[in-house]
Amino acid sequence: MADHDRLTYHVVQAYQRTEEGWIADEPWSGQTAGVVQARAAVLATMRTYVIAFSRTGDTQLGEFEEPTVLAEYGTPPPENDEFATW
Repeated sequence: MADHDRLTYHVVQAYQRTEEGWIADEPWSGQTAGVVQARAAVLATMRTYVIAFSRTGDTQLGEFEEPTVLAEYGTPPPENDEFATW
């Protein structure tokens, strides 16, 4: 994998538990790991679960490494739980 094809995404994903089920916010991306960690800390005061992670890979091949968790707050949604829709 050539270095020029590698890209690292830094993302925050937040979830809210409601009476209807879990609602996922739109993912939010930032320029650096520090930026998404700071955003996650703020969202953690307003959401049930927040995770910030980075993922590096080859954009041309679509091959990415496993994500690296940068910050995690709250209780994650169960894997088999229903997600509410708007």
